Amino acid sequence: MLARLSTDPLAPWWIVLPLALVAMVTIASHLIWIRGADEVMESRRRIRTANDVVMLVTIPLLAYAFGLATPAESRVFALVWMACVGLLLVIVLLAFIDSANSLLVNARQRRRLREDRRTELVRAAAIARLGGNVPSSENDDTPAGGRDA
Repeated sequence: MLARLSTDPLAPWWIVLPLALVAMVTIASHLIWIRGADEVMESRRRIRTANDVVMLVTIPLLAYAFGLATPAESRVFALVWMACVGLLLVIVLLAFIDSANSLLVNARQRRRLREDRRTELVRAAAIARLGGNVPSSENDDTPAGGRDA
């Protein structure tokens, strides 16, 4: 005898849909925050915005797949789950891109700090070589050359 496919969804809709709503509100608030945050670098903002948008599309689809689609509707069930898997792969790919971008940004910042430190050391060595006589700044009242006339 052949087994019949279940006419029930994988999870009850009354659990899945409120959880999906909470997740969507959370992601939407993150999207709104990141669009207005000045301290976030533009490259990170673009990647995370794209990821938020993909997640906002994926969550309702996952909610449908878990709480409404039934295995008895095999064509719809398979298409919805294939779309969910594809979108989840896109989310993971965007997360890898974000990680790689963070590594590149970190490497650039370390390189810049090393260069700044080298510049400070060269300047300190030059000052020490001059015997600590540092040329006067523009705000000093002393005449040019740093000596009193």
